Amino acid sequence: MTESVPALFESPEDRQSEIDQSLPGFAEFWEAYPRKCGKPAARDAWRKQVMGRTRKGSVARGYEAGTAAVEDVMLGLRAWAAWWEHVSTEYHFLPHPATWLSQRRWENPPRQVQWSGPWQRALAAARERDGR
Repeated sequence: MTESVPALFESPEDRQSEIDQSLPGFAEFWEAYPRKCGKPAARDAWRKQVMGRTRKGSVARGYEAGTAAVEDVMLGLRAWAAWWEHVSTEYHFLPHPATWLSQRRWENPPRQVQWSGPWQRALAAARERDGR
């Protein structure tokens, strides 16, 4: 005879996993995002930006349901994650997941930075002078 565990004794991890599964694409996003902090805030931002909903399920003001495609968000995240790794961004300089979602940063892909400060010009002149 198998007995199911009453919901009263359900672990917090099980409950959080259940919440994550109710948000299409969020579990995949959370797994892929390099900085793990503020998961409840990230869930709320996901609801608003991707599903166009508030925590209570009503339509978020100024948003239509499904305002961002999960595929677009994940594509942008993969581009940013590769960029952060390429430039060796320190963990504490990575934006919180909720910030990244709320600011819709997947819509602005990372770019190559062109440095043109005085030290960069001096370095270029020194390299030219040395024949490099």
